[in-house]
Amino acid sequence: MADRNLLKRPKKIDCYRIPLSYYLPKELLTPEILEEEKGLKEEGII
Repeated sequence: MADRNLLKRPKKIDCYRIPLSYYLPKELLTPEILEEEKGLKEEGII
């Protein structure tokens, strides 16, 4: 039987995006990816 508290908990947790620059080599990062990450950092998503 499913536990209601277990199902409610993920809905309360704030999720965030891990930047690709943290785990991809620099040669795989395109200028578009870096520009988008910069915009997301300014918005506070990352």
